[in-house]
Amino acid sequence: MNNKEWEDYRKKCREFDKELTGTVNAVMWVSAIIAVLGLGSIIINKLF
Repeated sequence: MNNKEWEDYRKKCREFDKELTGTVNAVMWVSAIIAVLGLGSIIINKLF
C-alpha cells in the first residue's frame, strides 16, 4: 500500500465516520423524543 492509497483509505474512513456519527445522533434524537412522548402520555393517563 503506497501513500496515495493510504490517503484515499483514510479519506473514505473519515467520510464513513461522519455518516455513522450523523446516523447515531439521529437515532439518539428519535429515541429521546419517543421516550419523552411515552413518559408524557403515561403521566397524562395517570392524571386524568
